[in-house]
Amino acid sequence: DGSVLGGQSDLGMGSEAGVTPSSEYTNDSAAMQATDVAFKRVGSNRRYSRGSDLSSTGEAPKKPSVPRRQAPKPMAVVEPATVNTSSEEEEKPAPQEPAVLLSVFPPTGPSEVETDVRIYGKNLGDSVMRHAVLLIDDYTVASYKWNISEGSWPEEPKATHRITLRMPAKSTASSNTQAWIEIETMSLGRLRCPVAFAYEVAEKAPPESKK
Repeated sequence: DGSVLGGQSDLGMGSEAGVTPSSEYTNDSAAMQATDVAFKRVGSNRRYSRGSDLSSTGEAPKKPSVPRRQAPKPMAVVEPATVNTSSEEEEKPAPQEPAVLLSVFPPTGPSEVETDVRIYGKNLGDSVMRHAVLLIDDYTVASYKWNISEGSWPEEPKATHRITLRMPAKSTASSNTQAWIEIETMSLGRLRCPVAFAYEVAEKAPPESKK
């Protein structure tokens, strides 16, 4: 019948369609294969080779051991070298004693005439006596009337310097029989001799009584 033929015809056509792939299906398969190939080329092979990392015994290879960092060694403390100052202290000069006047010799003299006297002192060096002025009872003595020398003398063993001058006669207007000797210095001020020079005053004879 025509229906049977039609059904056979449809079946035959359907079987032919199921057996024979269409051109669209063929193109889609080729595209998928191309995509798969491209993905394999771009991606990493690590996941595919992970199984091959195992050794023949089935154990994973051991990681290389990393050496431990050792703690830094403490730095040695270097003590400062001790300086021997004993020799330096020995080389330092002892502090100098202050400049002083000690005595006058002779301690007395006539009041009518000039008398050569010597004033002994200690540590009266150039630094002290530079621009110094000699005074007798606050009166200045001319520089050419006195001089200073350095040495040692038996009459005053402690002395290191000696001043020689001509003591003026006693003033008739003054009733004072003593004269104080001083030195005015630039660095130490005024130095005074502890012993005053005494004038010898002759006693006047009492007037004779008239008979």
